Amino acid sequence: MNPPLRVVSPRAGRPRPALRALVALLAFQLTFAGLPVSAALAADAPPTTLIDLSPEDPVAREIAHDVARAIRRRKDATYRSVDETLNVGGEVVAASSLKSGENFLKAGRKAIAAQDFAAALEELEQAAFHFQQAFAFLADPADAADALFLLGVAQLRTGEEASGRKTLRRAVAFAPRRKQDADRFGDAIRKAWEAARTEVTSAEPVNYEVTTQPSNAEVWVNGRYMGLSPTYVAAYPGPQYVRVRKQGFARSGKLVERTAESLGGVDLRLEPARRKPAFDGLTERLTEIFGGAVEPDDLSEAAGLLAASQAVVVRATGTRAKVRVQLALANLSSRQVLRRVDKELSWTRRDKKAIEALVAELFLAAKIPNAPAEQQVQRDSIWGKWWFWTIVGGVVVGSVTAAVVLSGDEADPGTGYAPGTGGVVIRF
Repeated sequence: MNPPLRVVSPRAGRPRPALRALVALLAFQLTFAGLPVSAALAADAPPTTLIDLSPEDPVAREIAHDVARAIRRRKDATYRSVDETLNVGGEVVAASSLKSGENFLKAGRKAIAAQDFAAALEELEQAAFHFQQAFAFLADPADAADALFLLGVAQLRTGEEASGRKTLRRAVAFAPRRKQDADRFGDAIRKAWEAARTEVTSAEPVNYEVTTQPSNAEVWVNGRYMGLSPTYVAAYPGPQYVRVRKQGFARSGKLVERTAESLGGVDLRLEPARRKPAFDGLTERLTEIFGGAVEPDDLSEAAGLLAASQAVVVRATGTRAKVRVQLALANLSSRQVLRRVDKELSWTRRDKKAIEALVAELFLAAKIPNAPAEQQVQRDSIWGKWWFWTIVGGVVVGSVTAAVVLSGDEADPGTGYAPGTGGVVIRF
């Protein structure tokens, strides 16, 4: 015989937190049942990664780079490179340096705002040092450029003229396109900043080659994308912050000094990322995504491996004259492929606009049917409809039940049974 099922009256005790949460959830669903999902839930832009299934080919890698660029420019997605997650655990020192740099920069900015340039000098020296140690792992060079600029300002304001002007030139060389608000520090600082920019940008460029093992890695120099390795670089003379990255490999970087008299190039060897074997196995299975079928478990694995809730999968095949670009947008959390795009392009010249259009089409929301030309108004009253009163009765009963259940004392409903407490024992 099965043990008796005990049904407890409200006086015997309040429901457990789980039951209260369930009742609250039902109430929420009843309240917002008529609202659009977009109005009820305002979600942030989901972390979105790029999975490149293209063959080892320069054309395909260029297209994959521009697809990533288009994703970064979107407001409805937060781009997260696979490079940031595949080598987790192998970049502990770099991650620590970046965090330290961010903290020192924050303290330096506070000291600058307080006009305490001596204290700012100490904080910003540390910020610049830590950023330099880990510049190859910077997602955005803006913080490092700002640290150098503010350090130059602090040096000038504390009387270190030569060091300050040299640091400002380093700030320009590190991120030539980064704009700084030098006017707020006075006319002397503004003139020093303008002189540094003029000196760096008007100098004869230096040319050198960047090679990597393996090849076809993205090359970034002083915050600018230079192409795929091997590639020739034309840059302003001075410090060269060279960083390279390639899907499945650990990021790498090298700081070199280049003048008009410098000879030789820069060669970097990339090491496989810690999770590369697992990623390679995953990408082999994900090729089915363009055939219309993919295992949901593979999408779940991608979510865990790449720490992203959404992925754009790209495969580019063909020649520069005619290349086939296939894109798929997958919700890794719900294990669904939301949309696919397939188009042939000419890639004799880099066409960023065409790639942006494809990515925009990929993220295009489902079209809402147009309303009829004339508004159709239902004139029948709902008061005589049986289904209306059925719904009202259900809501009323549910509301009364929820109110009664929530009105008791918090105690374990499995205890405290005694005559007169309202307990009911049902035996089957």
